Amino acid sequence: MKPFAFLSLAAIGLALAACSSSPTPSGSESGTGGGTGAAKVAFSSGVGTILEQNCVSCHSGDRPKEGIDVSSYANVMKGGEHGPIVVAGKSDESVLYKALTGNGAKKMPPGDKGLSQEDIDKVKAWIDSGAAE
Repeated sequence: MKPFAFLSLAAIGLALAACSSSPTPSGSESGTGGGTGAAKVAFSSGVGTILEQNCVSCHSGDRPKEGIDVSSYANVMKGGEHGPIVVAGKSDESVLYKALTGNGAKKMPPGDKGLSQEDIDKVKAWIDSGAAE
């Protein structure tokens, strides 16, 4: 009878643990980068749209500027003429993030067309959470 009692207690403990933890919606986006417990941000659930709306007009097609094509996840991860533009988990080392903020790179998009801070934060969170597709 004791093994049954132990299994019952273990099952109740697991059930209580499952009920007490907060569910994290799949594909949710975090406005903050990196830290412990940050939700995974996916290219397909927002970052791709940001790049499509703000960058693809110059960075796609047969001759994208600087050889950087951001029209798809695969192309973003491939990088450009001068190497990778995303270092998964490290926005501070990623050319893409540096270009969006103007930190150590030419500010993109050029002129007054800069991204909102919210969009920049989404790109940062995506990179810092591993740059998932």
